[in-house]
Amino acid sequence: MLIVDSSAEHARHGFIVNQAASGNVLLRARVIDSRYSDDAHRFLANANLYDGVELDRGWLQAVNRGTTSTGAGFTATQHVFWRTRVIANHASSDGCAVESAQWGLGYLIGSSAADGADARLCPESFSNRTWAALDQGDPEDFVEGEGMGETLHPVSLFAEQLALRCAREGRECARW
Repeated sequence: MLIVDSSAEHARHGFIVNQAASGNVLLRARVIDSRYSDDAHRFLANANLYDGVELDRGWLQAVNRGTTSTGAGFTATQHVFWRTRVIANHASSDGCAVESAQWGLGYLIGSSAADGADARLCPESFSNRTWAALDQGDPEDFVEGEGMGETLHPVSLFAEQLALRCAREGRECARW
């Protein structure tokens, strides 16, 4: 599934990857005043891409929920959070754009913030003490480019990979 240029406003969880979903892309999505995190929610979703997501009082999350959320357990593995931008921090985000303690490795790459906001990339579970106690520890999610999202190249990981695949196959593809 590819979701492009969408927004979720005043939602409980505006964008959720659920039920072991994989290969989904959230491209240039915007979260506005979310009640809770926008997240991998249940049953080990894997290899999803959050590309250029903008957060205005929201945050992204991929953690071990243990027995909460109907026995969700680890919600994510190998998710990539690419070039996340914070307009204003959510009260529960602790200044983090991404809260991620994935099973195995997750990738938190590039963040930026508007004046007065923080855009930390947080490779740990912090928003719920019960979940934090379930954090597997090693390996810690890969973090790179915190505060450097505006200079991150390529601008869109999805668009760059699509262009490379199309060029390799000698065909025209949409430009994102």
